[in-house]
Amino acid sequence: MNFYIESFKRYRKNYVNYFSVMYNLRKNKSIIKVKLRDGQIHNWSNWKVKMYNAITLKAHSNVNIDVNSNDDLIAGTIKFTYKKRPLVFSVDEWTDIIEVFIEEGYKFLDVENENVIDIGTNIGDSTIYFAVSNAKRVLGLEPYPHSYSIALKNLEQNDIGKEKVILLNAGYGEDGLIKVKMDVTNTHGTNLKSSNEGTEIRTISLKTLLKEYDYESPVLKMDCEGCEYNLLKEDNDTLKKFKRMQIEYHYGYEKLKEKLENCGFDVTFTKPVQIYNKDASNPNMVIGQIYAKLPNDS
Repeated sequence: MNFYIESFKRYRKNYVNYFSVMYNLRKNKSIIKVKLRDGQIHNWSNWKVKMYNAITLKAHSNVNIDVNSNDDLIAGTIKFTYKKRPLVFSVDEWTDIIEVFIEEGYKFLDVENENVIDIGTNIGDSTIYFAVSNAKRVLGLEPYPHSYSIALKNLEQNDIGKEKVILLNAGYGEDGLIKVKMDVTNTHGTNLKSSNEGTEIRTISLKTLLKEYDYESPVLKMDCEGCEYNLLKEDNDTLKKFKRMQIEYHYGYEKLKEKLENCGFDVTFTKPVQIYNKDASNPNMVIGQIYAKLPNDS
């Protein structure tokens, strides 16, 4: 009940015409006219109205939200300050920013002065979060050319250079080459698919990444819509070189947990949630987070 009360208060705080906005949301209007407290007037999608409210509702002391959207009804630009650093993101969906910066979903990794390998960097949200959280270096992998191009733009407009972040248009898996389509824009919840046409990219194992980039005792973030099970093919000595891992699992945690425990990691996990995702090769997903750290990691 408190959530709904706070949500109502936030609508009233965000919108001059909050009564009209809430009425049209209830009627499920697709396009809603909003007047923000700073005087801006927009015709926003139903989804965008809710998302703007969600962002400002969950904002905390580390985040100062200043959302300036373009005229697109779905995509846009988000401007905000995180830990006193101004940031700007070109986005396809705002949920990425909520999960990474506002919910601080990767606090477990504690990346300050650490080398980070980011598998599934998407639009660069997690990669930039690690960089501005004082990681030593970040190596990011994003296989889809569309998301990769947005990530490069976000790195550039936030003035984060290659001395801090290296971003590869590559996927995680057994070493090899595959083709992916350039025009794939909705990659959320879809595992990496090979195409007969498109851009040729590398798939790279952790063993090869560590050999080519010499990241000493890195931490690992992995959110790659099913490719995480390639960890089962990695040799134990490679995995033992990582200090901490946070992995989003999509088809159950059991085998990953067993593999990591055999490597000496202490492993915890969140309760699995079953979802049906029509865009995935296997639409019956079982999703959650795995947290792993070596016992001597203080």
